[in-house]
Amino acid sequence: MPKKTSAKTTTLKTKPTKKEKTTVKSTEMPKAVEILPDGVYEGVYSKTVIKDGHKISFDIDWDKLRDHLRTI
Repeated sequence: MPKKTSAKTTTLKTKPTKKEKTTVKSTEMPKAVEILPDGVYEGVYSKTVIKDGHKISFDIDWDKLRDHLRTI
């Protein structure tokens, strides 16, 4: 039987090209946090107390919330 010859494959190795990194600088300033004046704020089912620009308490009236969810 004749001997089979194998076909040689050659691979060309190429060096990876360097990519330039581009950065985009944002000209927008970050949005400031809105400071609420002191007081008591009542929502549909919650009550928030603000003092000196800080949230002191946040209470949920679960009965009001339950009634509100029944209407949805």
